[in-house]
Amino acid sequence: MFVAVAVLLSIAGICTVHAGETRTNVAFKKPCTMSDQVGDYACTYGNDGNTEAGSCFQTKRSAKNFWRVDLEDTYEIVKIKIYSNLDAAERQGNNIRVFIGLEESDVFRTKVGDFQDLLDIQIIDLPPGTKASYVKIVQTAPEGNLLKLNLCEIQVFSPNST
Repeated sequence: MFVAVAVLLSIAGICTVHAGETRTNVAFKKPCTMSDQVGDYACTYGNDGNTEAGSCFQTKRSAKNFWRVDLEDTYEIVKIKIYSNLDAAERQGNNIRVFIGLEESDVFRTKVGDFQDLLDIQIIDLPPGTKASYVKIVQTAPEGNLLKLNLCEIQVFSPNST
């Protein structure tokens, strides 16, 4: 029974961290956009609750790629988790920057993460009181190269959200 309840809460984007402390994935199934999509690998795979390979989004090769989620409200954000696609034939989580913003137009104002190589799960812990309405993942290829952005899940956690 406990396992079934835990799985159900996980699918809904809710997790209990410590007794009495609940964090909600406020990005779960919220509207997203991304740069040029490859095949059926839509942006919605990036916040569908499935962290496994096979449920990942992918962009076309480009010098600059992005994935963005609109949280549809302003939340206090305590943690962002990014799940790489470990089954990808080539590394596609290179040169990634993570930004947050209160408005779509100012999402580049606050950089909260900078990763050269996403190999598995990357966790970004944010200081108390950090607020955001948008989260954007940007990938910029080194000069003369083209990269694909291919990630499985981006989770954005807010404390005690309902």
